[in-house]
Amino acid sequence: MTDLSPPTISSPPGETVQIHVDPNDTSSWTDRTVPESLAHRLIAGAVIIPAVFITILAALILRRRLLNIWQNAEAALYTVVVTRHSALAPLSHTVNCVLGTGRDPTIIVVYIPARFPRRSPAKSSG
Repeated sequence: MTDLSPPTISSPPGETVQIHVDPNDTSSWTDRTVPESLAHRLIAGAVIIPAVFITILAALILRRRLLNIWQNAEAALYTVVVTRHSALAPLSHTVNCVLGTGRDPTIIVVYIPARFPRRSPAKSSG
């Protein structure tokens, strides 16, 4: 296997370097005199595989929480404040809403697919 990483020990020009060539495939060679340790070769997998499992577990937990809210939470009436397009979701409308009772000024952002009609903001009476 051809190793394109820089050599660990530099050789001055004109010095002879020992290489090991695969007799079955002369394009496969190495200048290493000792094999690389197995732990060094496997460290990336030892780090990435647990990270992947942790990410999948977190995604499943968040999905379960969201489904629980969607299925069991009480519905609430929200008022549309602003609608616009977003670069984040170009095939959707970004709709900013506030709780319809007016007690909570927190703005909720909702992305609605473009195939649904675009909602206009509520007119304030005042």
